[in-house]
Parts: sequence; structure tokens; C-alpha cells
Amino acid sequence: MAVTDKGELYGWGNNGYGTLGMNDASTFCSPTEIPFFKDYVVHDFKVGYNMVMICASPKTKPDERQYFLTGDKKGLPTDDSNNDGKFLLHCKSLMSNKS
Repeated sequence: MAVTDKGELYGWGNNGYGTLGMNDASTFCSPTEIPFFKDYVVHDFKVGYNMVMICASPKTKPDERQYFLTGDKKGLPTDDSNNDGKFLLHCKSLMSNKS
């Protein structure tokens, strides 16, 4: 993955677990803009094993940093009934599930 100086997020490689945040399980051979983040300015990302954490701000609220996870959701406390193992998750939804 890479972030441009304008905060655009690009990814390439294996998206088998949705690690790139694409809806397609293909392998991307060249840098491709991640469509979900077109309305965000991406500040940073960290790549893990079949997962990526992304820090971004909505373009309309540049000071509001938000965190997202993409990839293999095994072990994450989600209420998503989609059991295919792939996700793009706004971390705020994880925190709101805590009592």
C-alpha cells in the first residue's frame, strides 16, 4: 500500500482476504486507488498479517482522525453476519459494542 502526498490510498498485491479494502478478491498487479477512501484524506497505515489498519480523516472534517481495519476478521468482535472472513471495518463500531 502507499499514500500519496494528497492523502489518496493505493494498494496492490493479493486481496484474497480483502486486505486491500477492495470488494474483489483478485490480485492487483499495479497500484489501484482504494475506492472506499475517496472521501477521506489518509494519514497513515500499518500492514499486518492479512490485515491493514488505516488512519484517515473525512475530507469535510480534516481534524477528525478515524481508524479502519481491512482484511481477515478472525478473532475480531464484529456483529457482521457475513462469514466470508473479509471486512472493511470502522473501528468506532468496535468501541461502541463495549459495555
